[in-house]
Amino acid sequence: GKAMVEMERASHPPEEVAEFARSAAAKQAEPGRAALIKRIDAATEFRKAGREELAAKEDAEREILVAYLPAQKSRREIEEIVAAAVAALPESGRNQGAVMKAVMPQLKGLADGNLVREVVTHALGEHGA
Repeated sequence: GKAMVEMERASHPPEEVAEFARSAAAKQAEPGRAALIKRIDAATEFRKAGREELAAKEDAEREILVAYLPAQKSRREIEEIVAAAVAALPESGRNQGAVMKAVMPQLKGLADGNLVREVVTHALGEHGA
């Protein structure tokens, strides 16, 4: 658990941790999110295999990534962006593809695509599209 993460973090020299964080931060948010998901998946697999020390290393790296990635938008923020996009489209052009195309550039790396799709589907349902 937490103690293992602390031990793992303590076993890395601060400059190594700082360098890892800088390299993660230097990359775009999207690859950082992919790295985050990869670490969560890897930690789960290591735990299944009884390799807690390796899982703890993945957990420690995940915590560093989280600290340097931009904050995720809340569902309410996504709903506001989607509502504005739907309102800006002509009624005949209000479909999932058009709305996703309008909102994803604003939300890339800041929101989970599946959540955005869910909000878009819900918003279009409310507008009778």
